[in-house]
Amino acid sequence: MSRLLQKIKSITESSAPAVGFRTAATSTMTRGPLLAAVLAHPDARSAKAAVEAGADALLAQTSDAKAWEDIVKAAAGAPCGPFLPGGDADLKALEEAGCDFVSFSPSTAPARWLRVEGLARIARVPYGAEVSSLRGIDKVGIDAVVLENEGSADFLSVQQLMNCHFLVAALNRPLLAAIPASASAEDVAALWDAGVDGLVVAEGGLARLRELHKIVTAMPPRSKKRAGKETVLLPQMGQPAAPAEEEDDEE
Repeated sequence: MSRLLQKIKSITESSAPAVGFRTAATSTMTRGPLLAAVLAHPDARSAKAAVEAGADALLAQTSDAKAWEDIVKAAAGAPCGPFLPGGDADLKALEEAGCDFVSFSPSTAPARWLRVEGLARIARVPYGAEVSSLRGIDKVGIDAVVLENEGSADFLSVQQLMNCHFLVAALNRPLLAAIPASASAEDVAALWDAGVDGLVVAEGGLARLRELHKIVTAMPPRSKKRAGKETVLLPQMGQPAAPAEEEDDEE
């Protein structure tokens, strides 16, 4: 399994509400969502600094395998992977460079990427995506989903939180949410309790990354209501509704 997915699994399992007595050793493991940092500069120096500031995983918008070799070495075991805007990247070379996952937009990624082994596949869902665009996401080998941020907003909007609640219930996949570096502790708590498993934060300075790390590591376990995720069915497009049954006339 991908190291990123293993980290998410470990975090969400250790942060589930305890049943019965929780030991002291277990209670020290509880924390909030995974914190993934987007590097403004895809180089070893930036990677090392981000990990030391508390990033659990690293992303950058480059497909340069040599750059990723340097980033992975500097990341000291933190999962690393690129965000690929187009379809010209060599995924095999990225895997050989040590990348653990790849993030892409389903609308611009070639389907052949789904056949490449060794990399977790993370789909980036645009803010306000149509429900119909999510159908089939569990059929094509997508391992996790990132909900993109609402434009240039520097806070979590009610609509984005509503979208997170819906996606958590609709998708049987880990959900990460892109947030601004200025997101508050209240924003993080709302996303965590909504069922979001990880946060993707753009470059906002190392001091701010340290603050977010303190926020997520101080989060209490999720409420029991959100620990057991609900399930909703996405609407089936193009299927006629079942005809209503006629009632027998009473004699």
